[in-house]
Amino acid sequence: MNLNRIVEGIESKLDNQSGHLKGSPWLYRAFLEVLNESGSGISEDIKYARGAQRAKELARENEEESLELPKTHTDRIFGDALVRALAPTIADLREREFGSRDPHFADVGEAAQWIKTRSMKDLAGWRAKSEERRKAHDEIQRLADEHLIEITYKSTLLPYQMPDDEHVKWAPAVPGTWLYRLAKETQRITKRTGLPQDALVVHVLTGLKPVRSRARVTTRESHYTLPSGEQIHVNEAAVTFRARDLTDKELREIYRMVKGHVGGKGTEALDDKDEYLWILVQDMGGPPQAHGTKGPFWRAAQEKMNLKHPVAPYTTYKGVQDRYDSIVKRLRLPREV
Repeated sequence: MNLNRIVEGIESKLDNQSGHLKGSPWLYRAFLEVLNESGSGISEDIKYARGAQRAKELARENEEESLELPKTHTDRIFGDALVRALAPTIADLREREFGSRDPHFADVGEAAQWIKTRSMKDLAGWRAKSEERRKAHDEIQRLADEHLIEITYKSTLLPYQMPDDEHVKWAPAVPGTWLYRLAKETQRITKRTGLPQDALVVHVLTGLKPVRSRARVTTRESHYTLPSGEQIHVNEAAVTFRARDLTDKELREIYRMVKGHVGGKGTEALDDKDEYLWILVQDMGGPPQAHGTKGPFWRAAQEKMNLKHPVAPYTTYKGVQDRYDSIVKRLRLPREV
């Protein structure tokens, strides 16, 4: 199995809008999933197409936006205390790679460029051992199948920052390398302290101090691909609270952030009348597409709606159709994505 050929095969399935994914860490992760995909009956062409689709999904799922409240004196003092407590661990990481316990780079730009260059070099060495890895993988899979063991394949990515760019960047971290150790150690520290992992990576390389946020709202647009190839699009928001002294004003601001992303500005909840209309249209076979059938369909729907909800009845069938279209837009059905 030629790993370079697999990567090229996946890249060939990327559309014009996804050309930026070539050489990206998301393509790398999708490549690992395709490499370890079971099923001898699956053609290489289908595997490559799945890999390209998976790379696009991973990119969208991980393009998070983080919104944070302004830092207070308490936050800065707490962050400084954490950094001082972590100093020996951070110094050990630096010494393993650079031979010094002091920061190696002068600024974020230098550190980011070094990470990208080092990651590509590590990947080149990783690919050079593709044949040995393929044999090991086949043997591991054989033993797992023989003993009914389920195996999960993972890949590790290192988050880092770029100058004048608020979005977190990611670089592949190959097992056994220093970048891999840096990714795992900063990930462990993040889980225990709440300090952002990308800021910790910058701290290790440049000495710039990370600050723990009071509350962090992480928003994401997720796309879930169904077996049919259709996608469900979902807006998500996760809130992490860390400050002990959050004010009512701050809580209202957090609510505004979440509502603005997940529901949209001014979004109102659907009611029982909307639910009845949705179910009614589905039970009637769904919105008609054929010419000449739309008017009779929506007139019948109007009559049934007004019988069920005589208060504030629909005066035209077009009103029923428009309301249904509004519900569909809110639901963002898979075929609409």
